[in-house]
Amino acid sequence: MNTYKSKYGRLHGTSYPELVRAARREYHLIEKRNPRRLAYVRSKYFKGEKIFLDQFWTHLNQKNLGDKERRIALYVCAIDLMRHTTHAPEVIIENKAKFYRFQGKTKEGQVFYVQILENTTSKRKDFISVFPG
Repeated sequence: MNTYKSKYGRLHGTSYPELVRAARREYHLIEKRNPRRLAYVRSKYFKGEKIFLDQFWTHLNQKNLGDKERRIALYVCAIDLMRHTTHAPEVIIENKAKFYRFQGKTKEGQVFYVQILENTTSKRKDFISVFPG
């Protein structure tokens, strides 16, 4: 699997509330740029198709606090990867869903993975999770 090198590093913060504040700030900037207030980014890999970001927050709330901190610190790197990568991901097909798993590296060189869920009937793509490798 090819690795995308992000130009961003991990979010800085000593606690979960600090990390969430920084990640939500980035989310709201993206949300304000989009019509109808539905946050999405356009992906080079998917030829400009939208990847919606709201599903990430519901998935994140299901995790424990330590896991939330590890994942949220990589949020900005994940957004950068989704926008700019042209590397082929690992594809996993289950029932009516298709998962794309992209691999990236932060500015500091830490490996991370981004998972995108595609509903095969509607072709809608949702950013599900980011986690360190």
